[in-house]
Amino acid sequence: MGASVRGHGRRVGGRLPLSTELAAAVRDRFDRAARGIFEGAEMQRVRPLLEIQATMSALPRKNEYLAETLRSREGWHIFLYPFAGRLAHEGLATVMAWRLTRLRPNSLVWAANDYGLEILAAKETDFAAALPALLRPENLADDILASVNGTELARRSFREIARVAGLTREGPPGRPRGARQIQASSYLLFEVFQRYEPDHRLLAQSRREVLEMQLEETRLRNTMRRMQTEACIVRQIEAPTPLAYPLFVERLREQLTSEQLADRIRAMEVVMEKAHRKHVRT
Repeated sequence: MGASVRGHGRRVGGRLPLSTELAAAVRDRFDRAARGIFEGAEMQRVRPLLEIQATMSALPRKNEYLAETLRSREGWHIFLYPFAGRLAHEGLATVMAWRLTRLRPNSLVWAANDYGLEILAAKETDFAAALPALLRPENLADDILASVNGTELARRSFREIARVAGLTREGPPGRPRGARQIQASSYLLFEVFQRYEPDHRLLAQSRREVLEMQLEETRLRNTMRRMQTEACIVRQIEAPTPLAYPLFVERLREQLTSEQLADRIRAMEVVMEKAHRKHVRT
């Protein structure tokens, strides 16, 4: 297809993902900040950053979600903030990138954190116009499986399911089978069921486990449905905003050494400060 998709979202060891309840509380805090209400010591500490965010772009209200677009020397960026948690954003970024390459061949990379996601396209992309098609919940399960090589994930899940179901055995006592032999047997069974009995219950269970346990399909679908009921605020930005900044760094961390990354971060801070001062003057 002449397209490629790479992800840079990473789960941070020891840190719990943003829960549905906590995500709703964060959206409530942003709604209050957008109305000039900064209650509590924590909100007072982040108030300067939130005011810079409002100056350079916008603070989304509870019935809104924010999309920021940026043209840089790297390409065309979109920063999207559903505030649904890292796992949901990783799934959403993967699906959006997959759907973009289906609309038009492109090379894309993405990053995600608890607040939002970034997608970077090598070729010119009108993200604002494409958003309705990218965020539709229809055919979500098929697109998730296709976008993250779901067949391979289902094979790995099927291996354990086949073992529990007694379809594969580790061998008699004293003559255990090797891991590669067990894997080959489970993969062969998977391929046979896939070709000749695609509706087999064990296949359905392996796909279900991929969607629910690894990719949180239900939460992702609920997030997309919620966003369909909300107003989309699109802002074209001149430099990474306080919300976009962590996503920018998250993606760069995978590509640069620590010294190079530190230099890029300092340069980004200068650009962001200049952009903020420009907006304040105007």
